[in-house]
Amino acid sequence: MKRFLSTIIIFGIFFLSNPINIFAQEKDCTGSLSGLTFSSEHSLVRDKDNRSISSSVTTQKANLCQGQTVPDANKDFTFEFRPKGSNINWVEVKIPDSSVPIKYNDGKTTKLTAGLKGDRRTDIIYEGRFKEESKTPDSSGPLLEFWFDEIAPTLLSVVEGSLTNNSVTITGSTIFTNDAAQKAGKEVPGRQIVGILHEGNSEKNTYIKEISLTNSAKIKYGQNLKFNIPISGLKSNTFYYLVVKDKMRNQEITSHTFKTTNGNTTSTNVQNTSSSSNSGNSSNQGNTDSSNQSSNNQSKDLLNETVSSAQGIKVLYGISKIEVDGTKLLINGSIAYDDFPDNRPNLGRISLDVYDKHIRIGSIPSVAGEDLVLDSRNEELKAREKIGFAYSMTVDPDDAPFSVRINEKDLRSSSRKFTQQELLEAQGNAQNSNKNETEDNSSGGSGVRGTFRNPLPPELQTIPGIVNVLVKNIVIPIAIPLLGMAIMYTGFLFVRARGNPEKIKEAKEALKYTLIGGAIILGAYVIAEALQATIQDIVR
Repeated sequence: MKRFLSTIIIFGIFFLSNPINIFAQEKDCTGSLSGLTFSSEHSLVRDKDNRSISSSVTTQKANLCQGQTVPDANKDFTFEFRPKGSNINWVEVKIPDSSVPIKYNDGKTTKLTAGLKGDRRTDIIYEGRFKEESKTPDSSGPLLEFWFDEIAPTLLSVVEGSLTNNSVTITGSTIFTNDAAQKAGKEVPGRQIVGILHEGNSEKNTYIKEISLTNSAKIKYGQNLKFNIPISGLKSNTFYYLVVKDKMRNQEITSHTFKTTNGNTTSTNVQNTSSSSNSGNSSNQGNTDSSNQSSNNQSKDLLNETVSSAQGIKVLYGISKIEVDGTKLLINGSIAYDDFPDNRPNLGRISLDVYDKHIRIGSIPSVAGEDLVLDSRNEELKAREKIGFAYSMTVDPDDAPFSVRINEKDLRSSSRKFTQQELLEAQGNAQNSNKNETEDNSSGGSGVRGTFRNPLPPELQTIPGIVNVLVKNIVIPIAIPLLGMAIMYTGFLFVRARGNPEKIKEAKEALKYTLIGGAIILGAYVIAEALQATIQDIVR
């Protein structure tokens, strides 16, 4: 018995001094995760510079390794996404292992966040899912539906009669846009729109306060979100600058400069600026006779009318100014509509393409995916009612002459290219016409006075214009089919050769000269543009 007890004691001492974990094989915590449950909920950050999507994952609650932190090497979370309903390859986003401090089998949720920086489109809906791929590639969560949007820049205005020496009420509206979400009837998700007030005429001046605007109303994409901003406690005879911003998207919507009165209730000049352009629509200022000014501007406008293929709506584009002022290119114009259908769509979302003497040098607005929205976008426009706009952008004056094309984004319609040269000529003709008319009136109608108008269209009134029209409207349309026929003929020569070295050589020569001719034809437009610029320099 003593010998048996001694054996047990010796064995116990040995076991304590050399512990053997008999559960080591069962409690191996170096394996991959199992029993993961991905949440079907998600949150999305729509900030253009910091877009991300978040969800959560839970590990199965059990005793094995419970509460022990999973090493980085034993986890591999990713997020993959693509346009909803498409069959294109998934775009995979890696989630850093260190950003997911997850524990084995503790039954608690862990937040997963995938950064979605980059040029994400704002006209489609995406689908995506979180995955864990260390040793279980099939461990993936449910498909999550998400999308990005953009805010259409708009104009604010002072409510008539509200501006005093210490208060003002400003009104306006904006629209959240995503074509796919609008077609699906989606509501605009969380937003936090505020008005940020500064004393002075720019954001660089003294910050005053932040005004929270109404955000609770449920709106859908394409619908107006209206602002009504009463501001009190202001100083008299002082400039103020108001910025309207969506803090959830970190995006400025629009801004507005106003000046309080000096104790009287007389009207003051007010300036509107759009956040997407270098300068906004200018307000009427001074005591100019607006009716005469409108009449004169109309006679100087370059006009171009198109018909929308989708809606059958006529669009009348007009440009009244393409002018260089230092390093600024000033662009004034207008747009009007006619032949509205019974169910009239939203109109007035435009952009401008700007060209120098060679190529397109930029767009207004300069940010891809954004558009200029005229303040009358959702008003009941009358037929042929002109909506004016004025914008500017920085240019190199040496790149003149400049030209502009207007794009109507809602109707997917565009004007022709308006050139600075033809606008100057049109304005010169208008001034001569007005001068002759004045002389006729002052002479009491005696004598015969008048001007001879060039019967040719503006694009054919200059040598560069004629060259451009010849190449684009005559040479290219004729040469392209001939080039196709020539390529087909060289193919026929190769077939007819039937291995004959002489005939194969003849076919190769024909192909060589056909390709050379094709290169010249395809480069004709570039040659014409270069020739046009050279001739314009000589003429000047």
